[in-house]
Amino acid sequence: MPYPTNPTAGDTYTLGTKSWTYDGTHWINQATFSTVFGATPKVVFPSDWNSPDSNYTSSGIWSKGSLSDDDYVWFYLVAGGGGGRQHDTFAGGGVGGNALLLYGKASTFDSKPYVVGTGDPGLTSGTYGGTGGISSIALGGVIGTLTTDHATALNLSGYSESAVSYQTANNFVISHDGTFPSGVETLFDAPQSSYIEPGEKSSVFGAGGGGNMWHTTTKGNGISTYAGDGGDYPPGTSHSSPGNANGADGVAPGGGGGATKAVSGRGGHGADGSVRVYHV
Repeated sequence: MPYPTNPTAGDTYTLGTKSWTYDGTHWINQATFSTVFGATPKVVFPSDWNSPDSNYTSSGIWSKGSLSDDDYVWFYLVAGGGGGRQHDTFAGGGVGGNALLLYGKASTFDSKPYVVGTGDPGLTSGTYGGTGGISSIALGGVIGTLTTDHATALNLSGYSESAVSYQTANNFVISHDGTFPSGVETLFDAPQSSYIEPGEKSSVFGAGGGGNMWHTTTKGNGISTYAGDGGDYPPGTSHSSPGNANGADGVAPGGGGGATKAVSGRGGHGADGSVRVYHV
């Protein structure tokens, strides 16, 4: 099929009911965004990361269902949150669950087993907060098993994205609002929650860690934009506080449990992780 010669970016070409637009290098089918002469369609992002098409809270095998092999999907995996600890001086909150985002064709993920990481229980002793179970998906072949231990975003489609945002990963860009929200320090990693770290830490895709207590200093729970928040330490408790005030449990998916210094208290439980899928 002959295309116009010497086109410039933005030119369109129509044949019958089909239309193409020239992106400066290649012609792109506007109905399907399929490649023409090596053109690469842009990565398509969910309209709302808080509204997945499916949200899995237990392990299983994913099926593309009515999706075609060439439909594109996002997988958003969050690990389980760690449990909080109880100590009369140094009480650590649980670590929030890391996030792993994957983009590719439905056929890449169809019939593949995935694991949802479980939350770590809060304890009546200990100092450093716990960590929860990893979430993963076993894709086989040269890709193998991908886990939330590698907190990042991976483009499995083979295409690249040229949009501009604040975080690049494997030749494409995670689309957000262009800047980190106030107080947010990480994108995919769940910030470590430890009594030796000052100040609250929060994440965009990773889950928040639990609140901590160090001598007379307290550190509030971490907040997540799209995953679960960490549980806080119990208000009003201090060094060797009497009673059984527990740290708050983490919020699903992946929030770490809060710590406590109450002598008969327990750290909050870490929340289970999740696997969310978006049809784009």
